[in-house]
Amino acid sequence: GVWLAEGAPGMNSYHTRALFPFDEPVFDPDQNGYLIGNNPQRYAIDYAKLVDGLPYVGDGSALEDWHCYNLPILAAQSGKVIFTKDGIPDNQTPFELDYPTDINNATGNVVYIEHADGSIGNYSHLKPNSITVAVGDMVEVGQEIGRLGNSGNSFAPHLHMHVLTNPEGKTLNEYPDGLFMESLPYKFAQFTKLGTAPVGYLDLNPIYPFEPTETEVVNNTIPSESDVIEF
Repeated sequence: GVWLAEGAPGMNSYHTRALFPFDEPVFDPDQNGYLIGNNPQRYAIDYAKLVDGLPYVGDGSALEDWHCYNLPILAAQSGKVIFTKDGIPDNQTPFELDYPTDINNATGNVVYIEHADGSIGNYSHLKPNSITVAVGDMVEVGQEIGRLGNSGNSFAPHLHMHVLTNPEGKTLNEYPDGLFMESLPYKFAQFTKLGTAPVGYLDLNPIYPFEPTETEVVNNTIPSESDVIEF
């Protein structure tokens, strides 16, 4: 289908600019300086499905109005499940949070999959009680791991996806552990770029249908900020 790559890498992307501060600065001898935090979301993308150019029907005030809500989430790469969290409620009213979020629930219901090269895929904001895999499971490309939801720090149904680097072989024992790693860019083998929506398109009120401006077939690329792409 057609998907908006909200918050994909770009100058104005809230993911690119995000910072998770350490409790105190850490000296890095390789750079001969102090690190004040890191950004596991640097190359993250929030995916929302568009049908007839719109992310939802009506005014989008119910989760079920959103075209992507409750769709199956499929593993983009094979690997081993190393951490999951389920049971965090969906925020029931789009554009509002039902509960406070912090480093203990920000990504909502989540699945982390370690790939053969040591990188880790993160799939966030899944629907509660929908995760179908457990720690230790081996998953294949295209295998369902859960359903798209609106849990955690999520203002509307979408799939937040990013990839982490883990050169030190850290283990994910606690929920916040994945928030203190660095992000890696990833690429899709192929998609068709249909144009670029305005930054913050999902927040427009009233929203208007996205109209394609191009049909460029793109290979081995990560989408850019607010690209609209078709698989």
